[in-house]
Amino acid sequence: MTATPRPWALLSRHGHALIHLAKNPKMRLIDLARDMDLTERSVRLLIGSLGRSEFLKIVKAGRNNSYQLDLERALPHPFEKQIALQKVIALALALEEKEK
Repeated sequence: MTATPRPWALLSRHGHALIHLAKNPKMRLIDLARDMDLTERSVRLLIGSLGRSEFLKIVKAGRNNSYQLDLERALPHPFEKQIALQKVIALALALEEKEK
């Protein structure tokens, strides 16, 4: 059986999740998983990782969560430290809006 190769991505799954949550901070994890073509379990682990690294704060409101991003936090990779997360997310959202 031959597997269909997945296209590579410039941004990591962490970056994709941050962009999705910047766009919709009240997004349900099941919807995020669908949009990212991942399992819900993978997304839960991803969100946990972002929370532990303090890029993301999970705010509980009853049965629902919302997510607050720390856009001022420096990116963890040495090459990316000079890149402002806020600018990356703003660019991604602007490009998405331009496509509409």
